[in-house]
Amino acid sequence: MTTAQVFYIINLLIYAGVDIMACLGLSQQFGVAGVTNFGFIIFQAAGAYTAAVLSLPPSSANGGFQSYIGGWNLPFPVPWIGGAIAGGLIALPFTFLVGRRLRGDFAAVGLLVTAVMVNLLVTNYRPSLNGSAGLSLVPAPLQGEFNPQSQGYQWAYSAVSLVLAAGAYLLVRRVTESPYGRSMRAMRDNDAVADSLGKNLVSLRASVLVLGGMLAGLSGAVLVGFINLWAPSAWGYAETIVLFAAVIIGGAGNHRGAVLGAILVPVAFEEATRFIPQFGAPGLIDDLQWVAIGLLIVVFLWLRPQGILPERRRRIEAAAASAATASAATVSATVIPTDTVILGDTSIHKIPVGRTTTTTTTADAAPGVLVPGEAVLRAAGLTKDFGGVHAVADATLEVRRGTLTGLIGPNGAGKPVTGL
Repeated sequence: MTTAQVFYIINLLIYAGVDIMACLGLSQQFGVAGVTNFGFIIFQAAGAYTAAVLSLPPSSANGGFQSYIGGWNLPFPVPWIGGAIAGGLIALPFTFLVGRRLRGDFAAVGLLVTAVMVNLLVTNYRPSLNGSAGLSLVPAPLQGEFNPQSQGYQWAYSAVSLVLAAGAYLLVRRVTESPYGRSMRAMRDNDAVADSLGKNLVSLRASVLVLGGMLAGLSGAVLVGFINLWAPSAWGYAETIVLFAAVIIGGAGNHRGAVLGAILVPVAFEEATRFIPQFGAPGLIDDLQWVAIGLLIVVFLWLRPQGILPERRRRIEAAAASAATASAATVSATVIPTDTVILGDTSIHKIPVGRTTTTTTTADAAPGVLVPGEAVLRAAGLTKDFGGVHAVADATLEVRRGTLTGLIGPNGAGKPVTGL
């Protein structure tokens, strides 16, 4: 294998790590929380710019040919940490768009317009951002101690980027599988229902934007340390479409799908187009690449909207029945006039009762054997009055083993009485 081939493989590995981190952040926002953030690339650009100015010397260095804010020449890994923090902080203003005022498609359009305006501002404002020229000569991490052009340094850089990508995967997986992640999924599926259950939608959207922004900022910091330059033209809103294509094709809501999509679209697909022989007008191949990405999105949304790796839904499986001799076992729960519900010998709840009601459950199985689908609790004829107002009248409720039973209703509907 030639030296050029080795560096090409290293280049692919580093870009794979960067794109995986970015796609995981976008998957958390779009796939898990349902926030269609068309301004996502701004978070990555902010992280890259912050890492660049934290590692660069003062702007007066090198003849002062470029102007920028900062220039503290801080050692590694401070620039990368600063890039992640910047990506999270710049996400906070976006929460005013999607957190309080705008929802759904309106929020997506608002974020897209914001991304376009920020890109135009950065491109045309030279005093602090150096305008369209961007920043160059960005120092590589530990440049003074190692040779960034050596194969050993390049292999180590690719290994660090992949390790960070693996850490990002474990982080978003832990968040998604937690109760907080289930709240975000509830907001995605139906924010009105999530709001009625007491979920703070503004807080949920703000937190997911900050988390995704930090991952995007970290990915930008890793990338700018590798390519040693930052240019606003490389962070256009069209790059967000590539990341969205990766998440949709891989599987929205499935973080393994986000990893797969990052490998297939930004890395494999875009690199494959480089091997197409040039034909037609200059730049035609690049334009056809965007057409192909758009067609891929349309095809997957039409034929397989769940992506290659669909989101895994949690299911409650009934316990397998054991082979045992069937026998009758009856447990009774009685609502007695002393306002106490008793199950066996244990008091489980206290409620004011309008009249005496008896509930029974029957299981045709041996003692200690769990039978799927059996009724473990059945309440019949429950009634509750509030000064002449009938909150519950002759209500019946049955709870079966191996199922999740929910009881919802407005205040004063008699949920504690019905649910015992």
